[in-house]
Amino acid sequence: MHRSLTAAATAYAAATAYGSWVSIRHSLPGEPFGLNVPISARTGLAAGIGGGTAIPWVMAAGAVVAGLIAPGGGPIPGQVCAGIGMTSIFGTLVEPATWGRRVRGADVVATAAINLAASVGLVAAGYRLIKKR
Repeated sequence: MHRSLTAAATAYAAATAYGSWVSIRHSLPGEPFGLNVPISARTGLAAGIGGGTAIPWVMAAGAVVAGLIAPGGGPIPGQVCAGIGMTSIFGTLVEPATWGRRVRGADVVATAAINLAASVGLVAAGYRLIKKR
């Protein structure tokens, strides 16, 4: 287990859980680039594709697993976490909820900031592990 990578992945998973709660609370399905996906927020979350303010849980699970296997796995866990984090940064930025174009509220704004911060932390921890090897 690599401590800093596991800590970053755990923070990322917590951001995922909070974002999921906010998506369900406000019924915010994922709408990347404003494209309407005809499924509810709950269905999108259960299917692992995320929601308007939620990172997909499968990405959080992958990051946590990578953090737990990091020492014996070479640089690959760091690469996995860095890739997941970069994907989440992009995913958060293309959601209309991030820009206040859907439901407005302090929790929606906070979720975008928390998702971005957790994703940047995951990328940084992944790169530190990659450089170490």
